[in-house]
Amino acid sequence: MLIRMIKFLIIFIKVGKNHMKKLIFSIISALIMTVMVVSPGAFAAGEESQNSDVFSANQGIAISDPESVGVTYRTHIQNSGWENSWAADGNPAGTEGQSLRLEGIEIKLAGDNLPAGAHIEYRTHIQNSGWENAWTSEGNIAGTVGQSLRLEAIQIRLVDMPGYSVEYRTHIQNRGWETDWASDGESAGTEGQSLRLEAIEIRMVRVVPAPDGLTAKAASHGISLSWNGVEGADSYTVDQATSIDGDYTEAVTGITATNYTVPNLADGKRYFYKVKATDEGINSQLSEAATAIASVDDQGNVLLGNRLLISNQSTDFENTQSIGSLVPSAAVMETGAQQQSADFVDATVPFEPAVGQKPIDPVTAPNLLASAVDEQDSTQDFHTWNYETGGNDLTNARLAYIGTHSEIWVETDTPDNIMMVITDEEARQLGEEFDNNIYPLVRENFYTESDVNGDGRVAILCYNIVQELNSVDPTIGGYFSAEDLYDTEFSNKREMFYLDTLPTMGVGDSNPDFTIVYGLLAHEFQHMVNYNCNVIVEGNEQGLWLNEALSEAAGYMYEVSSDLGDETVHANRIMEYNESEAVRNGKSLFYWDNSDMIPNYALSFLFSQYLRTQADAALGSGQKVKVFHEILADPGNDYESVENFIQKHIDPGMTLGEFITNFRAAMVLKADSGYFGFNGEAFFDAISTPLYTGGTTGLRGGGAIVTTIDSPFTVPADKGSDVSYLGIFR
Repeated sequence: MLIRMIKFLIIFIKVGKNHMKKLIFSIISALIMTVMVVSPGAFAAGEESQNSDVFSANQGIAISDPESVGVTYRTHIQNSGWENSWAADGNPAGTEGQSLRLEGIEIKLAGDNLPAGAHIEYRTHIQNSGWENAWTSEGNIAGTVGQSLRLEAIQIRLVDMPGYSVEYRTHIQNRGWETDWASDGESAGTEGQSLRLEAIEIRMVRVVPAPDGLTAKAASHGISLSWNGVEGADSYTVDQATSIDGDYTEAVTGITATNYTVPNLADGKRYFYKVKATDEGINSQLSEAATAIASVDDQGNVLLGNRLLISNQSTDFENTQSIGSLVPSAAVMETGAQQQSADFVDATVPFEPAVGQKPIDPVTAPNLLASAVDEQDSTQDFHTWNYETGGNDLTNARLAYIGTHSEIWVETDTPDNIMMVITDEEARQLGEEFDNNIYPLVRENFYTESDVNGDGRVAILCYNIVQELNSVDPTIGGYFSAEDLYDTEFSNKREMFYLDTLPTMGVGDSNPDFTIVYGLLAHEFQHMVNYNCNVIVEGNEQGLWLNEALSEAAGYMYEVSSDLGDETVHANRIMEYNESEAVRNGKSLFYWDNSDMIPNYALSFLFSQYLRTQADAALGSGQKVKVFHEILADPGNDYESVENFIQKHIDPGMTLGEFITNFRAAMVLKADSGYFGFNGEAFFDAISTPLYTGGTTGLRGGGAIVTTIDSPFTVPADKGSDVSYLGIFR
């Protein structure tokens, strides 16, 4: 408004009389003084308004103080030539709304605090010529003068100017101002579109370099971070995420040191971290990410923790690999405070079909159909295995119950037998539990059985497997014999299980307790469907370690579904693991030792449940994947089938060996989530891994030991190639 008034008075002077001119000159002088007083604030306010969107889009960046470090520039404009005044620090040079091209530009740094050797370089993209080959610097001309050639783009960069960045944007023909600012040698403007630059804004911004050298290591219930300091920084902020590309949120701010331990993290969970520096209110960009697992150190050759896990990740259980140099530990064996309980196992009956021999086919052998001969109360001699002599016996039994899917045969009373009396009502109870609960559970979650005699039922023989009590240790609770599916001398020619009565069902001669044998029935039924799937259908028998793991899973699945509580076979499995000298000294998951089977059952059971809980965690609640059915149906049959499942559903990059090591660590840490626990299931909190106290030793494939450490441990260079180490805080 003041400027318009001055222009009006000047016009009045031209047409006015002399005495009026003097008066008007006085008025103009007063107005000019007013403009000089008022205009700095007005201009500042205008600039702030113009650049308010810039500040909001560039948090953590400070526009430079022109009296300290700044940039000035002017342009050569079509028809006008060089601008008389230099623009500075983000103010526009050139024109807007006049359709005039920029033809040349001069740029130079300004300020009293420029570092020695610091300068600014720039080059332009010129109509018909393209990019200039050479960079111009410090007030020299880039572009052309007197050739009527438009500038179409520009690049600007700083040299020897640490702690600063140059940003710039252009006003482009038909488009207006660019929304985004280019910086530090990037192109602003256009190429190949024949569009002129009409104006430019350039600004210096002060930047704080991001910290480098960030490392992360496991700590007790946390993660320890360290990084290289940034010169001039007064504090640091740590951001945290649970995946490398996830959303990073502020974990802690205002740190003045270059290290920090993030506390109260979920044990066994992997976290990712980035750090930024702050200098006088200006934040740097975030550093590169670093990652670690809370309470589990898997990085480098120097491990932290108070437990050391050593695992042989090979599947070669026939041979051992050295763990390398290890000083004996003073640790004591840790055991859970659990009550001693009887050990029940199943047993393998030795049988190998002849080359080319196939199971009985009910279509081609109709004379074997049991439905024609098996009637209620009928008796029959069955071939049974004598575990005391290692040969075959004949056991006479009576058919006490015929169910939908089961036949219950009970041992008959003879003078030579030590036996438990099972009434018809008790036989019905056993048969109905199999028909209604065990049978559908195993078929749905594992596989289906064969039917070599065509009767659609499974025969269950209840008898005293070992006549001399305690003559076989541990107690054989039951077994399945594949020979019964073939037409051989000692075959019963039907699908059949064998259940022990004394002492498995109790110690008296009546009132059997079926609580234990229900789980055993599920266990043996899995062996039967496993044989059908892998041998009869696929033609390749599954490894014993995995077959037993699946049977243990079937028994536990039944116990959980029946809500039997803690007094079960599988509660005892945890106790057996906790108290095992074999486990303490590196028992292999894969190597099945018939002279000491109890630790094998314990490890197989715990592995099956670790696999299940990891699948549950990866797939989420309500997942429809049948873990054990999928592994059974995989033609890989053994290690390959498990690794296929792991890589399909849990982690595509994880090997079976790595999974086995994580399993061993899970039994030490028992984290509520992640790879190093059982997905928070309280049943497994009772696990207490016994501690190894010896020195250098060898481990079979699938074997592992846990010992104590009280200082950083250096992984020995002379360890086997498949032997891995983890540091654990617990």
